[in-house]
Amino acid sequence: MDEVNSFVESACMEIIAGAGYAKSLFIEACDDANKNDVESAKAKIAEAKEALEGAHKAHFELITKEANNELGEVKLLLVHAEDQMMSCEIYETMANKFVDLSIALSKLNVK
Repeated sequence: MDEVNSFVESACMEIIAGAGYAKSLFIEACDDANKNDVESAKAKIAEAKEALEGAHKAHFELITKEANNELGEVKLLLVHAEDQMMSCEIYETMANKFVDLSIALSKLNVK
């Protein structure tokens, strides 16, 4: 395997792993918010954002190399990695909305 393919595969796996871990944490945050454990939900969202940041850094490196014509053809693994990262961002939005909803319901004393 050449150096470029090795770099692409490594970066893609970093994206997939980071996004997958972040997605799991965002789902756990939704569960915590649903149980009205807002502090735990916020902590998991913060941890998930850190994991997602790592995925974004790896993605940025790939985009930079691609813009400089250093990657060659796009691989299915890269498409999968980007899909995982984008779906994770949807979970991030949902987790934040769950926390907001939990806080709003608490203020109304609705459980």
